[in-house]
Amino acid sequence: MENNKNYSVSKPLASICIQIDADKVDSLIKRIKDEENFNLNVGEIVIFSIAKALKDFPMFNSMYDQNLILYDSINLGHFVNLGSGPKLAVIKNADTKNLYHIAQEIKESALKYIRGELLAEDTALSTISVTNLYSFEAFQVIPPVYEHQSAMFSITSKFVSWDGGTVHKFNLTLSYDAMVADCQTAITFLHNIKNRLEAKAL
Repeated sequence: MENNKNYSVSKPLASICIQIDADKVDSLIKRIKDEENFNLNVGEIVIFSIAKALKDFPMFNSMYDQNLILYDSINLGHFVNLGSGPKLAVIKNADTKNLYHIAQEIKESALKYIRGELLAEDTALSTISVTNLYSFEAFQVIPPVYEHQSAMFSITSKFVSWDGGTVHKFNLTLSYDAMVADCQTAITFLHNIKNRLEAKAL
């Protein structure tokens, strides 16, 4: 599949947002750093969780062209933008890789971006995409969906829950082609990711 970076304007798109407990995710990241001496950030652990959850929800790793076409591989594109415009770096076969391999690939793609070394093969063949805006002051972003994909995620900034407590949360938003799944399936998919992120171990 050629990676077409045009956004779809004809798909019947739907968008659903779920709140993730940022304090639990931060605790998991801290435990991994303390026990395994490996530095992670929120974007890396969310992308890993999405890749694993997709194995149980393959309809979101697809395209719809009169019929549902499931992709054989989960090639997860993530946006990198460190000052020279956005680039979509792709983690090939993301579901087969562990957390540390995915995190290392994300770090390496950032270095390649800075050095101007991202190759066409590094940015091709994505089957689903994620934009990580966690470090920006954005409460919620509804992402578009690429023409040859069925779904895209956005990760946005941590905020204090408005329920009167002191819990910090962040929003994970899924935009998807409504032809590939109904809203109940999309919500179940998001809760699968949420449960992975809020667990004490991945």
